[in-house]
Amino acid sequence: IATLSILGVMASFFITFVASGWVLGMYECMFLQLTAGMAVDYVVHLAHAYNESHATSRADRMRESLREMGVSVGSGAISTLAASGLLFICSFRVFNLYGSFIFFVILWAIVWALLFFPAAMIAFGPGPAQGDIPLLKRLYAAARPRPR
Repeated sequence: IATLSILGVMASFFITFVASGWVLGMYECMFLQLTAGMAVDYVVHLAHAYNESHATSRADRMRESLREMGVSVGSGAISTLAASGLLFICSFRVFNLYGSFIFFVILWAIVWALLFFPAAMIAFGPGPAQGDIPLLKRLYAAARPRPR
């Protein structure tokens, strides 16, 4: 589900890229390479908090995830949007373009992370024990030093 969210961010940004009339140039190609890395951030934080939750229902796990990481994710998005928005007024094309790139990637990332991802996790997310690999858990437990 997190992967679908990240792909959704990238697809939304690419549609915005085309709709804005941007043409692939040297700077655009450099910035497009960063899209996946910037798209991952918010969804991964929420997914990690979801997986670490001790709640039993999907809705409670997502609620705990949003309570735990929502403020950090939201604050990070707001500060990044504000900082990149300042680059809109730059007269140098590369800074203006970079600001637009960051702004729209982060905008789509926060929209997908706070709208699609929670709804999909509540509907289809893993339960508390799903995704565990019992063999690895046993090996980890056996390799851990025992307290004396």
